[in-house]
Amino acid sequence: MPDIKDDKRMNRIIGRFFSAYRSSKYYFSHRNLHIRLRSINVDRPIFILGVQGGGLTIIAKALQRHKEVIFCKGNNVHWDAAENEMQNYIFDMPEELSLFNNMKFNDKYKTTLFRYWTYALDETINLYRLNPDNIDYDLREKFVRVINKIIRSYAHDIRSCRFVDKSQLFTINVLPIYRMLKEFNPYFILVTRNPYAMCKRVVDKYYENPIEHNFSFSHETNLCLCCQHWRNSYTYAIEDGKVVENFKIVRFEDFLISPHDFLKDLCDYVGLDFDTRIVPGPNQNSSVYCQLKSRWYPVKADANNKYIQQLTKDEIVIIKSKCDDLIKQFGYDIV
Repeated sequence: MPDIKDDKRMNRIIGRFFSAYRSSKYYFSHRNLHIRLRSINVDRPIFILGVQGGGLTIIAKALQRHKEVIFCKGNNVHWDAAENEMQNYIFDMPEELSLFNNMKFNDKYKTTLFRYWTYALDETINLYRLNPDNIDYDLREKFVRVINKIIRSYAHDIRSCRFVDKSQLFTINVLPIYRMLKEFNPYFILVTRNPYAMCKRVVDKYYENPIEHNFSFSHETNLCLCCQHWRNSYTYAIEDGKVVENFKIVRFEDFLISPHDFLKDLCDYVGLDFDTRIVPGPNQNSSVYCQLKSRWYPVKADANNKYIQQLTKDEIVIIKSKCDDLIKQFGYDIV
């Protein structure tokens, strides 16, 4: 009888091999020999914004199934690959726009986990939020060059592709990115998720996890910090969104209720032909990568409930006191 563990191990080995091959195309594609980067036109890039754990992955994977969409390490052939954040997976990114290359830390919150839920704290955000008035030509050229290299490496047709990225760091840098890419007419999609379902989860899973951040603060302090990160991320995005074009706020909960309608509206907004095959459904073949498999089908409309039900009265009071203005704006409640 076949050993299931051996099969899973072999699948992981195969997946890693193809992931390495796919990643290498960014640096060693045969197209490098005959397509000049400056000849490539960036057409309306799409940036999915929000915080880690906010529902961005499943929305990005849906768009990655679209035949015209490319992301930093693939196209629709690789739709369920999770390396779709320039901030973490493109090693020649400008350090100002990277969590991987940017070695700036606040010693109080030093973490190697790509600064998960720490880069937008009151004491750290100035290390990662760019001043839009200080964007220079060199930074813009480096950023555009990376996007052009992605297009050259992964687009089926470089003349009719749409680049999608979900780097959460860009959530606090909407205006700087807009100014760098204004000529290409970028789109910004801010995805919100109920902080009552998120902040306590992050405290338990990361802030107080001995193999993750393991910050040695009190539980109350940790929860306040997570609320701070959530609030700052959305506050800065909304502030920038008021002065850029093509900025849209959507709720992850609306995706959970009706993925079809949500994705159709999203495609209409960004100018992609809607294809029902991008909607999570049964009998959809995974690629060899099959990463973050749980973040696909079936979509769980009650995904927030288990986190909200774990909240204590004191935790509800803290989250409400720190996030209440945005809670009201986004139409959230603990019910």
